[in-house]
Parts: sequence; C-alpha cells; structure tokens
Amino acid sequence: MQDALDRFHQHRTIFEEVGIRPDGFSLPRQHALEHYIAGIKLFGSPNGLCSSITESKHIRAVKRPWRRSSKNNPLVQILTTNQRLDKLQAARTSFIARGMLQPSRTQVRVANPPPDDEDNDDNYRGYIEGEANHQVLSEVTVSQRPAYSRNVQRISALIEEPHLEGYLRRFLFDQENEDLDISGDDLPVEDCPELQGNIGLYHIATATFYAPSDASGTGGLRHELIRSTASWLKGSDARYDTVLINIDPTITGMRSMLVARVKAFLMLSHDNVAMPCALVQWFETVGDQPNEVTGIWAVRPEMFEDQQVTSVVHLDTIVRAVHLVPVFKDVTIPVDFRFAYSLDAFDLFYVNRYIDYHTFECIS
Repeated sequence: MQDALDRFHQHRTIFEEVGIRPDGFSLPRQHALEHYIAGIKLFGSPNGLCSSITESKHIRAVKRPWRRSSKNNPLVQILTTNQRLDKLQAARTSFIARGMLQPSRTQVRVANPPPDDEDNDDNYRGYIEGEANHQVLSEVTVSQRPAYSRNVQRISALIEEPHLEGYLRRFLFDQENEDLDISGDDLPVEDCPELQGNIGLYHIATATFYAPSDASGTGGLRHELIRSTASWLKGSDARYDTVLINIDPTITGMRSMLVARVKAFLMLSHDNVAMPCALVQWFETVGDQPNEVTGIWAVRPEMFEDQQVTSVVHLDTIVRAVHLVPVFKDVTIPVDFRFAYSLDAFDLFYVNRYIDYHTFECIS
C-alpha cells in the first residue's frame, strides 16, 4: 500500500498536464491519503473510524448520548450512558429469558425505532417508551432533590427577586381558594397564608407531552428539558427558557395560553402538601389573532410601572417550552450580542410555531 501511495504522489502531476485538474489538487484530500494506510490496518476503514459498521452505530452510541449530556465535557457522560444502556439491555435479555418480562414491548420498540437522522438543537428531546395516557396531554415535573433548599429570604437573594415572599403567599392563597372570585393579587400580603419551612430551588424541569406527530416513543410520548439558571454550562450566560402556560382549558390553541419566562422552579410545602411551582415573568399577546403578514402570533412583555409583571404559577399549568423569535425591525445587532440578552433587548416577539409539529398543533 505504501508503494502504491508513493507512486501516486510521484505521477499525479499527469492530471494537471492533461487538463483533468487544471486548477490543482484539493490539498486536504491529498493530505488525508497519508493516513489511509494506518486507518486500514487499525480499523479496516480508509479514513479513521468511519466504516459502514461504525457509522451504523454512530447515532445510538454517540449522537443520542451526546444529546442527553450537559454538553460540557461530554465524553465521560457519553461513555457512562453507553455503559448503563448496555447493562439495561443485558438485564432485559436476562429477565425475558427467565420469564420475568414479556418481550412484546421490546418487539414493538424494534419494529418502530426512532429515526436515526433526527437533528435537534441542544435542548434534549427524548423518546419515552410505553403506553401514553391520552387524557394527560402534558406534564411538567422537577427532580426529587432540589439544587438548593433554604428559607425564603435566602432563595430570594439567590434569584435576585426581593418580592418572592409576597408572590409565594399570594400563590398559596389562590391554591387554597380556587372557588373564590377574588385573587391573591387583590389582597395585601398580610392577608395571605404564611410560608412554612424551606423553599426548594431547581434549575431544570422536565416537560412530558403526547406528541405523536413528532418523532416519539411507541406510545407517542416525548419529553424536553426546561431550564432556568443564572449560569448555564459552568460560568456562561444565564438561561431562562420561555414556556406556554394554560390559562383556559375549555378552549384550544393560542387563545387558551399565555407565554411566560421562567425565572425559577420552586417547591414549597404547606400543611404537609408539596406544591411545585414556577416564578414567571409574563408576556401579553398582541391582538386576538395572528399577525396578518406572517400568520404567527406576536407577544410582548407585560409591563406595570416599568416592571415586567411577575407571579408564581403551579407547575401543572405549564404545557411545554416555547421558542420566541425577536422582531428585529431595522435594529443593527452588535457583533458581541449574546442570546441571553434577547428577551430583555427586544420589545416584540413572534411565537415560533414551526419549531416542531407539537408546537404547531398547540398554538395554531
């Protein structure tokens, strides 16, 4: 092989002389030839690891574990994920052989695999195997252990929200008096229930929803992560995702929902009842129908006395994450502009219903 490569390098000028490559050679490709011999000897492939065998396993072994990782130094996370998946598969095989597990679900999974060519952004969207409960179209949950568990004053300082205690007490009043016409926002804070114990603070919530139109599990279930953190990926920009919040379950579409930005996921306990909730900043819908030109709903920050309206909502009211596209108009974007500035720098946004099928169905 080395002799053949040497002869090629010696005689390749003939392609220039006869006009086949009048503009010369592609240097990167010519340079890659020098690595073919070692690649063939080590891996049985001409250019590194990209053989047909390794390529067929690339999605399962690399791409999907990478999406599940935090994207920060992901190699160790990818290897750990693959090890655990191998152990789970070995356990499944053993359980089926012992008659402890029915193979039907495995057969269904093989017959209906997720597509291998799915390309998502860094928001991990996973498949969930099993039967879907079509009566529960969406569910948002947090982990069992919070990132912090402190009194309300400490949590208020951590998230830089001085009015957190008032928001939480008004939220408690609304939860305990759902049948009343009066809202906690209409009452003095002193008339609302007092907080009990520590408050749990979370940076991530998981939204699980029925989305058969998108690539999903065998039951049509899919999940995504909603982030709310002041420092994403070890010291980088803050990330506060926007979500759809259901305000009227009797109707469908965008008219039944509002858009909000999640500033914190919280857990409080009152009378031994755990109440998962979220501190959100509200956006108001512009008009009662989509924009006439784009056909897309538009929203803007809801302001009161030069401050964006903020409150606490129950986690059950959150449907899923939503993508807002700024209306740039004729503004010149600075070169050093960061994505984290977008929700504060612009005053009008389009609700992107084309981000995936489920969003399109939700807000059409």
